[in-house]
Amino acid sequence: MNTYPTDPPRPFLERAREVPGWMGDAELWWLFRQAEAIPSERRIVEVGCWLGRATVALALGHPNPADIFVVDHFRGTIGEEAFFAIEGNPMSIFVANMQKLVGWVPQIIVADSVEASVRFAYKSLSLVFIDADHEEEAVVQDIEAWLPRVRLGGVICGHDWLRPSVKKAVEASLGTVEAEASIWFKRLT
Repeated sequence: MNTYPTDPPRPFLERAREVPGWMGDAELWWLFRQAEAIPSERRIVEVGCWLGRATVALALGHPNPADIFVVDHFRGTIGEEAFFAIEGNPMSIFVANMQKLVGWVPQIIVADSVEASVRFAYKSLSLVFIDADHEEEAVVQDIEAWLPRVRLGGVICGHDWLRPSVKKAVEASLGTVEAEASIWFKRLT
């Protein structure tokens, strides 16, 4: 069920759409609203930012650079060759997109997801958004690594709920979750 207005602010969507990616308007709006609801000085982590389409939504919703972290190795994912069709260095493109569309760059951690997770204390994060490797085993590993770091009342979520490998991994790791478009999510209680 969509609990947000169906028409997000045009300037927000116009900015997010400037970044190549597969995330649709409803998903971008959902991320924006989640980030907007998080109090200042509460941390957000995006796992798998690539060129920054979802990051724009998170950063415009929660405009405190000290609170937002992105994790990516910027090598793309085997089997998803469309990512390799870009010209230039993905991390440099990400930084340029953030500077142009948001005005600042979130804190970047260049690492694999599981490796990066240990940099954060248990129950210290308010939102973790996972959109990295979509293979079942990788999604399970991402959830296992990041779930203990989400505080009570926080949200663990991710993209590509409609992919069978993602859905199977999420349900195996978290049981029943909610979905908004192709974003899956669970609020920890």
